[in-house]
Amino acid sequence: MGRSKIIRLLAKIKVEKKLKSKHKKKAYSAEQKTRRNTRTAALALWALGSLCLLVLLGQLITLLTRFYNPLTPSMTDGSALRWDGKSSFSVAVKVDTLAVVNYDPVNRKLTVLKIPDETFLSLPKGYGGWPARSIFDLGQAEHPAIGSKLVRSTLSNLLGIPVEGFILIPPTKGTSSLEQVLAKIHHGPLGLLLSLNKIQSDRTGAELVRLVQGIEAIREDNTKIIDLADSSITESKLLADSTRVLGVNTIKLDLYIRENFKDSNFVNFDGGIAIFNATNHPGLAQDLARVITNMGGNVISLSNTSSNIDTSLVLASPDFDPINMTYQRLAALFAPTCLKSTCESSDPRVLSSRAQINIVLGEDYYLKKNDRNYPF
Repeated sequence: MGRSKIIRLLAKIKVEKKLKSKHKKKAYSAEQKTRRNTRTAALALWALGSLCLLVLLGQLITLLTRFYNPLTPSMTDGSALRWDGKSSFSVAVKVDTLAVVNYDPVNRKLTVLKIPDETFLSLPKGYGGWPARSIFDLGQAEHPAIGSKLVRSTLSNLLGIPVEGFILIPPTKGTSSLEQVLAKIHHGPLGLLLSLNKIQSDRTGAELVRLVQGIEAIREDNTKIIDLADSSITESKLLADSTRVLGVNTIKLDLYIRENFKDSNFVNFDGGIAIFNATNHPGLAQDLARVITNMGGNVISLSNTSSNIDTSLVLASPDFDPINMTYQRLAALFAPTCLKSTCESSDPRVLSSRAQINIVLGEDYYLKKNDRNYPF
């Protein structure tokens, strides 16, 4: 082989090597780019997944917070008693008109009292008389808004029982009346529960779920609905300015409440309850006696104390167990501090009482009903 041929062959081999090296570099560069793109996509997916997880976690925390706190925080002052689902529970509900719904978990009964819009009611704290349809809006016009509290307090005074919650359900297609809401609960409450974000209430989501589940389990023959407009409880009344309004016969109303709104904790309690007025305001003991009697309790005596106190007390007699449900319920309603620490009275009239439970009404009981600057 000639020298020139050898040189050409070597040159060709060299070129081929360069081409192969170039192709290898291109292939390696493409592989690197693919790997880099894969890593970038994985990082992007990881970031997106983490973001979605954080959003879901935030929503879950919000849901849990809303579930275990009042649905509408502005409607409550934080002092509302938590309902455990074991005692009778009365709530004001507004769909088309106002109503009071009483759920009795012991006897598995549901009682609904509908209040016509035109019913003329006396409001607490000096707000005067207003038709039922105006009470919520009147309270919402205050600063801060107190619509739910004003409704609850007004109905508590009207019925002579504690109304412990307020639920505002915006009328929609299929739920434009309370009867339709109850029917929806009985035929599957999931839809109503999923619309909790549209419902306003001073009760927690957990309490409302508990209430809905309880109502769903009640048989139709254990559900009673009465509209005051169709009963003898309402009657025409003449106001001082000669205006005729739809009023309420309190005597007939109390008879209805005592028959249908009894609290099982009181009905099953054999002991007596004594009430003492420890203020300079007359009539407080009689006012509370009506409430306890309407709830099914047995009031055996009313009296005044020899001295006044600021904060109400609920006391158990020395031989009576304060763990009793009736005592616990009364203390929770009228003297919550007595559940946190032992309450005592040195008043001789209270000490000589033979009742198992003694309620001593202080200035706070009067202010709660009459002073606008005092919490409901």
